[in-house]
Amino acid sequence: MRHVLRQATASDFEFVYRVTEASMREYVEQTFGPWVAEEQRSIIEKSFDPATHQLILVQGNAVGLLATRFHEDYVQLEKLYLLPEFQRLGIGSKILKELTSSACSSGIPIHLRVLSSNLGALKLYDRLGFVVVDEAPERKFMEYHA
Repeated sequence: MRHVLRQATASDFEFVYRVTEASMREYVEQTFGPWVAEEQRSIIEKSFDPATHQLILVQGNAVGLLATRFHEDYVQLEKLYLLPEFQRLGIGSKILKELTSSACSSGIPIHLRVLSSNLGALKLYDRLGFVVVDEAPERKFMEYHA
């Protein structure tokens, strides 16, 4: 399935919240307890920076979110969320392959953190060459090196 990325704007916040809830609520609840909408909205709003966020579009419709932060010596993958009906269609894999290819060209690693309860994401990252470099009870910290 073909996708394009579009830089986020402040007006995209409602979609950012919706895709975050749709893709992450189950794992947040497994890890931290009930999803309290007001608290989660505040957390998501504080982490939403249009400069680092891109919407994933399929046929012109927003279906997901990618957030990356570029540092001098690594790339931090902060978010890769897809609406449930667009998961397991290869979109996330394609985006990650594009990101790893770019990082390889630049000679820098990619860092990410993932909730330990999100087994699907862990399998995807593992399959694409990310390795666990540290763990906390609720998260795994992974890296990709060229």
